[in-house]
Amino acid sequence: MINNIKDFKELEQFEKQITEIEDRLFPKIPFAFTRFLTPGPELVDKIIEKYSSYLNQRLDFEDKKITNLITKYNNLCNDVFKKFNIPPNVHINYMSSVERNLLFSMYIAQYARLMLIKPSLAKYQLEKILSKSERELFGVSRLQIEDIPTALFELFDFLKTDELGNFDTEKTIREENSTNNIKTFLSTIQSLGIQTKTLYSSFKNQSKHIPFSYIHKDIVLDICEAASQTIIEIYIRELYKLISENVKFPNASYTIKKKLQKTALEYLNKGNTENDEYQIGKQIYENVQIHLNAFDEIKKFKEDFIQSLTQETLRLSLNLLINWRSMPKNLYYIKLREVNINEQISPEITHAIDVFRIDDENNLIDDLYETYVISFPFDIKMLMYSTAEKGYKIPNEIKDMINVYQEPSAIKRMIKKIGI
Repeated sequence: MINNIKDFKELEQFEKQITEIEDRLFPKIPFAFTRFLTPGPELVDKIIEKYSSYLNQRLDFEDKKITNLITKYNNLCNDVFKKFNIPPNVHINYMSSVERNLLFSMYIAQYARLMLIKPSLAKYQLEKILSKSERELFGVSRLQIEDIPTALFELFDFLKTDELGNFDTEKTIREENSTNNIKTFLSTIQSLGIQTKTLYSSFKNQSKHIPFSYIHKDIVLDICEAASQTIIEIYIRELYKLISENVKFPNASYTIKKKLQKTALEYLNKGNTENDEYQIGKQIYENVQIHLNAFDEIKKFKEDFIQSLTQETLRLSLNLLINWRSMPKNLYYIKLREVNINEQISPEITHAIDVFRIDDENNLIDDLYETYVISFPFDIKMLMYSTAEKGYKIPNEIKDMINVYQEPSAIKRMIKKIGI
């Protein structure tokens, strides 16, 4: 693989030569070109096996201009494969025929371009996958996994990249050890949904702006989520900080709870407080304002109304905090590791995060709680793939085979095709 800028620059030179030949070859044999990245790595063998037979019948091996270009193209791509191990984890000999070698060379070329595109576009997210224990617990077979909704979290600021666009484990771990950002996020999301709904319910029933909460539900839900997330994150961050100082989980939780409740009570009784060491009032106010201003609709209202809406969100949030409803009950330890072959469902996936719960004594509970792989968001991935594949189309001769493999159900294929 590409390990440094020197490798990157050398691969760039290879890619220029490969692209020059492709640009000469494609007008002569456009039917030979196909995509390899978009269908997925698990289909490479099947595409080469099926389409090489078709190319054997279509290619004119008597045309020396074409065969010489193909030979030069194959030799260049094979040099890339040997020198950079691009693509990785290939254990099949594709050199047994010219047409198989040609198809494999396309895969090499597209994968090489992907490596060159990564530094400018790469951003990473957490993508939840079912662990073996979860599949057994829920009675889910491997074939059913694709039917289960995937949790995706775009933690671009927390999942670091290096200068080559690869996921940077050292930088991510170093920052996580000092900030607890990923653990805080995972602890926050377990309660964020229900607390947002609880706060929205208060808005609909107890606020000065009941009609607004019905007419502009999307706005009110958004600011309720912003306020709820602010409260939960402050609590969780302080928890992780105290636990790192060897304060037991229940004691740390009780200490922070009492401080936050005292602060909230002073705000509600006096309209302000001098003891807000977490600046919870300021943070709620500012975050709600940011979210409100993101809506174009809100600009139609007077500033006095917007301020009233913000203050009412703050009041209801602090009241919720005093009652201590729907606060997170789990803290986590995370372990970053390399993925196994079954988890590498996309080329950029090299690492996974295993999540374990912490008990009341701050000890790790051995049973794996959940697992996330670190992947590209779909839109970024598709942009990279389409650029690396140079807009080639998937030939009809293999399109049906790919569709059947990716969507075994004929009914689902039909629904997907007609877009319902």
